[in-house]
Order: sequence, then C-alpha cells, then structure tokens
Amino acid sequence: MAPPETTPAATPTIRVMIADGVPLFLDGLEAFCKTQRDLTIVGRCGDGEEVVREIRALRPDVVLLDRQLPTLDALTIVRRLEKEKLPTKVVIFISDDEHDIMIEAVGSGVRGFLHKSIPSRLIGECIRKIHAGGYWLEKETTAAAVEKMVRRESGHRRLLQGGLTPREIEIAKLAALDLRTEDISQKLHISPGTAKLHLHQIYRKLNLSGRIALMLYARENGLV
Repeated sequence: MAPPETTPAATPTIRVMIADGVPLFLDGLEAFCKTQRDLTIVGRCGDGEEVVREIRALRPDVVLLDRQLPTLDALTIVRRLEKEKLPTKVVIFISDDEHDIMIEAVGSGVRGFLHKSIPSRLIGECIRKIHAGGYWLEKETTAAAVEKMVRRESGHRRLLQGGLTPREIEIAKLAALDLRTEDISQKLHISPGTAKLHLHQIYRKLNLSGRIALMLYARENGLV
C-alpha cells in the first residue's frame, strides 16, 4: 500500500504595509511585493496620520515608511508606535542627507534604513531579515551617520571650550538653522531682546562677524 501523499507546508506570509507621499513610488513597491510569494501588501498610505490608524487596525508585520510623510514624519510615527507598544517592525527610507536621524531612530526601535535607489531584490531581503528579528543597516549609511554624530559632538565640545553657556549653545544652533531672532525667542520662551544679547555674546566669544559667519561655523563643525 502506497503511503499517503503529503502536501508541502505553505510558506509563511509576511504582512507588509507601505507608506509614501508619492503614489508612483507606492505603485512600484506594491508591484515588486506581488512578485514575491512570501510578501503580502496589507495596506498603503499617503500620510503619517493614516499610517498610525492603519497599523492599529491591520497590525502588519513590517512597515516601510518614507522619512518625510505629510502630517507626521517617520520618527514621530515610530514614537507613537513605541508608546502604544504596537509590534510592527519599522524600516525608513532615507536620502543621502538624512543620516543624522539614524542614531535617534534606532534608539526608538527602527529596525532598518533603505535608500530609494536600492535594487528591489534587496528590499525583499531587508523585509525578510527584519521580520526574522534582525536589523538592516547598510555599511556606508551607518558609517555616514556615525561620522556626522562624531562631528556634531566634537563641534559641541568646541562651543563649550569657547566659553558658551548651554543656553548660548542652544541659541547658536537655532541661529545656524537660519531661524529669525523672533522665531528663536518664541521657541525658547525668551524676549527678542534677550535673544539678541545672547547672539552678540556668541559672536564675541567665537570671534565671529555675525549671523552668516555663525552659519558657516556651524556647518564646518557639524552642528547642523
């Protein structure tokens, strides 16, 4: 008597959600995932608030997020997921000038980072690795993030060595981002006059001629 035929076990499916403000990019991601037997798109979103709602409702295994979504950025979404203890694993798409978010994002629970120019097969490998409990950190991307962090810490130490107080360092960084004095005063809840006095002290201590010189100093020292 021949033994009964056995049916091979079905491949477990990874439930994936994708989020980006560009529909054409979402179409490409969805088309790729449809070619993979073990990947299923359970939702696609165009803004951050929608992402949070859909993750609550659908509980995907992995979500691929654009760094800058309308209404909520990726880091804000990650913090909400962490606060609500939602188990979905997060991958963030970043561009070449966004490596500075990586350190904070990993500390908030992000599992991986991808450039949008990455070959599609690597997107599949990334999803599988993260679903299995791993991380996806490309060597070049990670190195750039660490280098930027080191430069920023070094620049911060130079500001302290220059005699700047913690408040002056805070104002110097905001001014280097080209915020107006009025915006700085509102952000720090001080008067515009006080903000101007701090700025003059900063220029004097660092031997700078003014706002443009401060912006150049901040960029050269990795403060922004």
